[in-house]
Amino acid sequence: MSWVQTDSSNDVYFTSSNDNGVTFLPNAFDLSPTIGNAVPSPSPAIAAAGTNVYLTWQDDTPGNDDILFQGTGAPSSVPDVAVSSIVLSRNFTYAGVSANITVTITAANPGTVQETFSVTAKTNGTLIGSQIVINLAPGAITVVTFNWNTASLAKGTYVLLLTLPRLPGRRTSPTTI
Repeated sequence: MSWVQTDSSNDVYFTSSNDNGVTFLPNAFDLSPTIGNAVPSPSPAIAAAGTNVYLTWQDDTPGNDDILFQGTGAPSSVPDVAVSSIVLSRNFTYAGVSANITVTITAANPGTVQETFSVTAKTNGTLIGSQIVINLAPGAITVVTFNWNTASLAKGTYVLLLTLPRLPGRRTSPTTI
């Protein structure tokens, strides 16, 4: 249950019942970020999904008529991986010279769940290499390195493509750089 306390605070409160409304928690939670809205908030909206409860309301405490949100339970899992940097040991080579260019990729997991994924590097359709990153923790980064042998390349311009896969639960396409 949620309500607006129409007194000097005009704050939004929440309490719950575990026995179908016969009793409620003795202390209601004041959800407003600071005490004292200038005007009472419009009625808060409340929703439930399983054992989680979500509440949203308008609050002018910060002076911006913000729409605020609170929820119970753990945040949903957010799968995500990203390339945060690409460094080449050199950006040119000479025809007929046996030279390796080291491609160093920093991959990050900005999501909320541990991830296992592959990083693939290609140039003009030719595979340079592919490596699997195993169990990268949320918030962690890892460095993936490929050695690109350029000795057989003809003179010209080459485009380097780095690809990360589409992850289950993620709505975006695979990442290609």
